[in-house]
Amino acid sequence: MGALFLATASASLVLAQTATGVIRGRVQDATGAVLTDVHVTLVDERRNQSWDQQTNGEGFFEFRAVSFGDYRLELERPGFRKEAIRDVGLEVAQTKTLNVTLQVGSLAESIGVQADRGLLEAADASLSQVIDDQALLALPTNGRNVMQLVSLSAGVINAGRASATQRQANYGPAFSVGGQRDNTSVVLIDGMEISGQELNNYPLAIPPLDSLAEFRVHTANYPAEFGGNSER
Repeated sequence: MGALFLATASASLVLAQTATGVIRGRVQDATGAVLTDVHVTLVDERRNQSWDQQTNGEGFFEFRAVSFGDYRLELERPGFRKEAIRDVGLEVAQTKTLNVTLQVGSLAESIGVQADRGLLEAADASLSQVIDDQALLALPTNGRNVMQLVSLSAGVINAGRASATQRQANYGPAFSVGGQRDNTSVVLIDGMEISGQELNNYPLAIPPLDSLAEFRVHTANYPAEFGGNSER
């Protein structure tokens, strides 16, 4: 079964947590010993918001239900230099893990580093792909139907011309994920399901292309909270 998550660019209400992400990590010193009670601040400069917490007894911090975007992470603890990690990019429905090493020094001293975007997702075993705003703006679609871009993901193909979804919805070919039928996918926008059983789980309404910032296509091993169909 496939799961598709759409995120709007200007949503005022998130009805579930499936469209948001997590930024977490562990803080240690140069010897590898974990550091507790480190003051960690997550800053979203574009939205003018910030969140604060302390690392726990195992040196961990975790910010949940975070909207996708670019962030700055600041870490402070007496006896160590203040560290700021810039350009921490979080995609829709992503878990971002940052392990930080603080250097001995004064809080008056600070270290600024650039976040490593990385190519490997180590936080979970799910298979997915994000279709970002560059693809949304640059690639042509017939009738500005954003659902046509789902097939950019690995393992996703357009369903046949005779599919029940096309006959009922008249939106053009549906999509098939991992060899499954085209009625075994779930579509959510900002965490709320918009699939319609009478349309073989095709969206009841296609979101306007201009209202979307990016979306993620999950194809395998995603958490059970994204289920909803008998076929997996």
